[in-house]
Amino acid sequence: DMFRIPFAFPAGQESEVDDASGRREPVSDRRMPKWYDDEVEELRKGDGGPAPSPTSVPEHFELYRGLQQEWWCYDVYSRIGILFWFSHWLTSASLYSM
Repeated sequence: DMFRIPFAFPAGQESEVDDASGRREPVSDRRMPKWYDDEVEELRKGDGGPAPSPTSVPEHFELYRGLQQEWWCYDVYSRIGILFWFSHWLTSASLYSM
């Protein structure tokens, strides 16, 4: 699913499991990747689980949020570095074009 070419191989349609047949039935024409269905199943803790509350998020979201709080200083440093790199590159490109 990660290496799928979007226009050549479109994602499957948004679907839910039908209680009577046990098969996935399309809900709408909107196309959703497989990881979306996995996220919904994990958030609802399997079939027939309670609907997720507005504040409930998957566990890996919280883990990633913790990483972001730990690595924010490196993120700022890299953004400043990219700013200086682009500024110097733009200056050198303008001088080269003269």
